[in-house]
Amino acid sequence: MNDFTLKAMWKSDLRKLLKPVSRDEAKKIINQKISELRKVDIDEAKNKQLVYKNEVEAVLVYFGYL
Repeated sequence: MNDFTLKAMWKSDLRKLLKPVSRDEAKKIINQKISELRKVDIDEAKNKQLVYKNEVEAVLVYFGYL
């Protein structure tokens, strides 16, 4: 992660970065952060495939990667 640059990415790519974390837990938190930061309901967040830079950062902070 030292050379990692924060950027928007697909949910599947973000889940790969979080590999030691279970897939279900990663999906739950990614969708939660999308919902909070875009101010949409959780069902709409589940349909989003692209995770914006600020959302990627929030997820990585949540899991202690940043």
